[in-house]
This record gives sequence, structure tokens and C-alpha cells, in this order.
Amino acid sequence: MTDTGVFGDHRFNLIIRDLSQRKESERRLIEQTHELEEARARYKKLSETDPLTKIANRRAYEERLIDEINTAKRSTKPLALIMLDVDSFKQYNDYYGHDLGDVVLKRIAQVISESLPRSTDFSGRFGGEEFVVLLPSTDIFGAYQVAEKIRLSIKSLEIKHIKSDVKHVITVSAGIAALSGDSLNDIELFKQADTALYQAKEAGRNKSITFKLSNKDNRSNKL
Repeated sequence: MTDTGVFGDHRFNLIIRDLSQRKESERRLIEQTHELEEARARYKKLSETDPLTKIANRRAYEERLIDEINTAKRSTKPLALIMLDVDSFKQYNDYYGHDLGDVVLKRIAQVISESLPRSTDFSGRFGGEEFVVLLPSTDIFGAYQVAEKIRLSIKSLEIKHIKSDVKHVITVSAGIAALSGDSLNDIELFKQADTALYQAKEAGRNKSITFKLSNKDNRSNKL
């Protein structure tokens, strides 16, 4: 009986040790999985963030655009795009230097982000001195109001720019488009906003212009 009891005790101890090791291995595996997921999330955020302005970059914009288009098509609601360009920015860099130019871009990015009315709205740096804003469930009139808020807020910063041929402060021009239904796709939405932005530049800069399809000549007109 004693031998059996000792054997039983040893067997019991072995089982406990085995379970303890298994639980420790499972715990380490869970920790490693969490660390891997966190590392992937950090990498994804880093890969989608503009290193200078700390807002979304062009890659993030292109991915978000496709998602928002799919959502808009399902909901049959419009999707608006605002394209913004800093007026006479090359002249600013040439005169004041690229370091101050970088500071300007950071401040503009901050103003754009703070001007968006909803958490579902998106802003990003498209490249150089160009920025983009995506406004889900927003028609052309709502988008125009947001664009004007951004434009006026940037102008009110009163960042000196004596080489500007518009004002002696930093200003931006905005092109606005909104589409819904079957006409909504990434190429057409961008094309319309870009066309409107070009017209804002041609009209003297420091303006917000919406794209309107004319039955006569298919050209955009000012709101």
C-alpha cells in the first residue's frame, strides 16, 4: 500500500508539473500574439502617416477612398472630395526656406484636421503642398461650407508671405466635387475635384470652387 501511495504521489506531481508548463507555454504564446498584433498595428499606422504633417498620407487616402465609395454606393448617399493647394508655395519656399515651409505645412494640416465637423471625415496630405478631404454622406453644398471654413481658417493664421501674388499671407485654393450612385467612382470624383481646383487657381487663387456639370460645355462653374 505504501509503494502504491508513493507511486501515486509521484504520478500526481508529474501531472501538475506538466499542466503548469502547458499553461506557461500558452501564456507566452498569447503574449507573443498580442505583441505581434500591436507591432503590425504600429507598422500599419506608420505606413499610412505622412512623416512631416502627422496626418494620413496618399496611400491611406487611396485606401480610404475605395472604402468610402463602397459605403456610399450601399447607402446611396453622396461622397464629397475637397482638394486643397497652398497658393504660391514654391515662392514661399524659395524666399523663406524649406524649414519654414515645413512649419507652414504642419500648421495647415492641423487646421484642416480641426476644421472637419465629424469623426468620420478624413483628411490627408496628397503630396507636396496638396491636401485632400473626404466627407461621407455630404453633398456639394455641405462640402463647400467645409472648404470655406478651412480656407478662411488658414487665411486667419496670417502667416506672412510677401512673395504671394494673392495676399501677403498664406492662403489656399480648394476644388470641390460630390458624387453618388452609379456616377460615383474614384477616377471621376478626383477628376472633378481637380478640375475645380484648377479653376480656383485660374480665378485668382484663395477661392473655393465647386464642380458643376454644364449641359452646354461640361465645364465647372463657381458656386
